[in-house]
Amino acid sequence: MADPLNAKPMEQKNYLLYIIAGALVVLIIMAVIGVVVGTALIVNFQRNLKPVATTKVEPTPTLTPLPGKKYASDSAVVKLRDELIKLRTEIDTMDYFEAQIVPPSLDSKIRIE
Repeated sequence: MADPLNAKPMEQKNYLLYIIAGALVVLIIMAVIGVVVGTALIVNFQRNLKPVATTKVEPTPTLTPLPGKKYASDSAVVKLRDELIKLRTEIDTMDYFEAQIVPPSLDSKIRIE
């Protein structure tokens, strides 16, 4: 090939295009090789990983007896407890449905004029 410095302008452009095309081809080949080698390294690294043995220590609950309540046998506390039980059963058996109260019907046909 002729000397690129003494060549005509058109030949210099072709020479630069060849250099750029060659550089791009080399870069693409290097990128492909990098991806292949990187993938192989990652796969090999994951293959060599050994699972770490973990132990789970579950806490074992222990039942400790509660101390006796100081006022558990007091007559006022017993009376209050009985009244609370009575009130709870009354609330649980109460009927909350009101037949006379009906929610309004909504008009779904809305016109904007």
